[in-house]
Amino acid sequence: MFELDNHTPRSGSADMEREGTTDENPIHLQGDAAEEFRDLLWSLYALPQEIAMATAESDVIRLSNIARMAHKYQYITTETWALGILLAHFSSKSASSIETPTLVQITEVAVLCEDKSLLDAVRLRWKSLIGKREDLAVAINVLGRLGIRDLEGLAYYGMLFQGRARWDSDPGLTRDQRIRLLSGYYNLTKASEALTQNPPEFAHLPPCSDNEACKEDWASCWKTFTKIENGPGLFSQIVVHDKMDLMGRLMMAVSLMTAFSEAVEGGNQASFSDLRLEFVWSDCVSAALEATIRMSKDNQENLMRFFEDVA
Repeated sequence: MFELDNHTPRSGSADMEREGTTDENPIHLQGDAAEEFRDLLWSLYALPQEIAMATAESDVIRLSNIARMAHKYQYITTETWALGILLAHFSSKSASSIETPTLVQITEVAVLCEDKSLLDAVRLRWKSLIGKREDLAVAINVLGRLGIRDLEGLAYYGMLFQGRARWDSDPGLTRDQRIRLLSGYYNLTKASEALTQNPPEFAHLPPCSDNEACKEDWASCWKTFTKIENGPGLFSQIVVHDKMDLMGRLMMAVSLMTAFSEAVEGGNQASFSDLRLEFVWSDCVSAALEATIRMSKDNQENLMRFFEDVA
């Protein structure tokens, strides 16, 4: 009744017959692998107890195939069921043991089926992999192909800090991707060098009585919060980031601004006295904190703009 892509077209009047009317003239399924179609048939004809047991890790590939095929042939109920089981698996403790090839397949399904909940779950797994600097070339290729730009940028960012020797030796990277990494190195170096001179802007709050003095003091504070060496007091506890680690330095700035905001709200500015900060701008500290968070988030979500295609 069905025939997959490996069939050879026949000549003669049989080609004019309606597909599926005889075994000699089956319905031709384009682009389907035998295993995928077999898994779809299993979901349609399996016994209830077999379906109920389809939650083990060994069934993740089968469930991915079912979701993909059900989406293609519009078996909506079956698709919803398979996606739900996959999401439940990702929400379990065993999700961390999923191997990268399986993660790739599930990510493809989540994007194909436009399942936001499943996509959010796999995004967390990709972030974990990238954070551990694991399978970065795979992440760059898969996330780029699927259009998940923010995580693609994060993967490039992670690969950048592996060093050029690693880029050149990794067979998973193409020439164009290595060029993007070089572009990223140049652009991030420039952005990092300019970071201390470009504090995020914000609208002054009503209690602020001297906008110009506030702006100057905020600029001075920003230089202090984005420096890359240890210092007195609170700065003795911070992690020193590489000068080019723009995201690390911005996250450090968010942490310091959060601590400073809490100190101001609690009337405990003295805890920052070692930094010799001026407090004219303290009326605007909440606005400055929000602006710092926005800057950090914007750069994290748009890291790919640093890895321009210069071809």
